[in-house]
Amino acid sequence: MAADTCEVMGYTIPKNTKVFVNLWAMGRDPKVWDDPLSFKPERFMSSKLDFKGQDFELLPFGSGRRMCPGLPSGTKSVEFILASLIHEFSWALPNGDDPLKLDMNNKFGIAMKREKPLKLVFKRK
Repeated sequence: MAADTCEVMGYTIPKNTKVFVNLWAMGRDPKVWDDPLSFKPERFMSSKLDFKGQDFELLPFGSGRRMCPGLPSGTKSVEFILASLIHEFSWALPNGDDPLKLDMNNKFGIAMKREKPLKLVFKRK
């Protein structure tokens, strides 16, 4: 909430105005990201960006005092679960589908979801 009337990027923000940060748009800004609408997790391999709320180009868990309190637990749990699943199973798409032809469209909501859920077939190694 704006404590006083101020100007931000040419816009006058009146006192007591609630300002919402559009994280969805920030994460898809072509001025910041090369090919922002493509799913490229490898773009973070050599990046110095941190997802813990200090780099404003990437805020998946929020920032500051409103940051997700489950961040430390969640990241450790996801890493452990994912590593266990990758280690124990062989993974494939149903019917031998081509991974390059996956529908990567999103469905907007409180949390971003895939429009069509991903289905995988796994076999014990």
